[in-house]
Amino acid sequence: MKKTRPVSWIKAAKKDFEGFPEPVQTQGLRALTVATEGQMADCVKPLKGFEGGIMEIVLRHSGDAFRVVYAVQITAIAADFSRIRQVKLDRFTIDRLMGILNRLDKDVDVQITVRSRQQNVTSLHSPIF
Repeated sequence: MKKTRPVSWIKAAKKDFEGFPEPVQTQGLRALTVATEGQMADCVKPLKGFEGGIMEIVLRHSGDAFRVVYAVQITAIAADFSRIRQVKLDRFTIDRLMGILNRLDKDVDVQITVRSRQQNVTSLHSPIF
């Protein structure tokens, strides 16, 4: 017996998916079920531009293409966003951080404050007179 995990949906994504034609929904659900069993359906490929664990289901129907994107390793992705929200950025290079922010597909305001290093350094030695 195969072990099938439940699929967790983002509300807006599920609503969009429910707008797909019925045969496309059926194919998509089959591919997601295969993913929950730890396998990969024939219509699935890694999504380009993203680190491992982000997959794309490509479904063709009546001359159109429908796409479903899902994350296999959500814990790593969730951990990254949690660290960003908590401003724990020591594990991120600037390039990686900007790449993550770009993938949000939202306008993001970043505020940077620059201070002189002298303001942050405390002298360890007392001056000798």
